[in-house]
Amino acid sequence: MLRASNWLAYRSGLLQMYLASSSFAGTETRSQLDYAAGTYARSSPSVVALGTLAMLHWDASEVLGQVNVPVLIITADQDTTTLPRASEHMKQRIPNAQLTVIHPAAHLGVLERNAEYNRGIAEFAAAQLQR
Repeated sequence: MLRASNWLAYRSGLLQMYLASSSFAGTETRSQLDYAAGTYARSSPSVVALGTLAMLHWDASEVLGQVNVPVLIITADQDTTTLPRASEHMKQRIPNAQLTVIHPAAHLGVLERNAEYNRGIAEFAAAQLQR
């Protein structure tokens, strides 16, 4: 029933409207929005539910100080799902971490602002290869 409901929301445009208001910062293309909505509509509701439940009360703060490799943390300034302050928390506790903030971007910033994400990853990788 939930799968059918998701499909109807996708076909009617309601899913796109929801994602546009909750997961994007307003600079997404129609194809990016449709891709995200279609992916969500095709996702197994049970897998989505289990993934959501797995995130509740999850805290790996204790191990952050043990990460001994260079780390790039990319966050979106308007993300209300993975809060930017969580990325700042990781940056403070991982010894060799670099934080890049993409703006404007929300939870699906990796789609919406893909050029900025790609550039940040490329610059980080190039810097690590020169070490």
